[in-house]
Amino acid sequence: AVAVDTPRLTIRGADRNEVVLDGAGELIDGFKVTADRVVIENLTVRNYLINGVIFSAEEPGAYQADDAQAGPVGWRASYVTASNNGLYGLYALGTGPGQFDHNYASGSPDSGIYVGQCRECGAIVRDNIAEANAIGYENTNASGVTVAGNVFQRNRVGVTINSADTEQLAPQTGGTIVANRIVDNDNPDTPETQGGFGVGIAIAGGRDNSIERNIVSGHPGAGVVLVDQD
Repeated sequence: AVAVDTPRLTIRGADRNEVVLDGAGELIDGFKVTADRVVIENLTVRNYLINGVIFSAEEPGAYQADDAQAGPVGWRASYVTASNNGLYGLYALGTGPGQFDHNYASGSPDSGIYVGQCRECGAIVRDNIAEANAIGYENTNASGVTVAGNVFQRNRVGVTINSADTEQLAPQTGGTIVANRIVDNDNPDTPETQGGFGVGIAIAGGRDNSIERNIVSGHPGAGVVLVDQD
């Protein structure tokens, strides 16, 4: 796949629908970005074994590194279509401030959009559409993330915010989920690894999160559910 370790680089497709990186079910990631201030925009990544686009620290040991938040800062993925990737469409782990915006993510058996393992990370997830994934948007141990103006629909679960010992920097704290449309997340035909079904927003072990002015409807399990993760 495409490994990006040059800072301040913009990779922009000439046409979102015609510039296509296809992993053919054989390559691991579409883009693996480890440098600061890299932008990926206006293209399609599909059929990769794990991630369409990942922003993370250098391997090995991103999950167990001495500096748990050693990933890039100033990152952004915009106007990207991420479809039918093996686990995640768009993924950020251990990063500083960055942004996912105006993307479309579908067909992921884990989550369409993921942010994890960062304190006061300043990530923004806005104006995206995630549908037909196991989870539309997922956050594990990522504190201070703003999720605004997105559409999460026809997934198995719309949004999951959780604290877990699978990554560092637990517990997750201080996120904002505002002005999103989270509807009809009870789609049994999505790919899945494991997890819930028929829930709009699930917060498991997260603390001091704000849920405001969202439309949450069409969920047979629960609109908003809070779960003790201890």
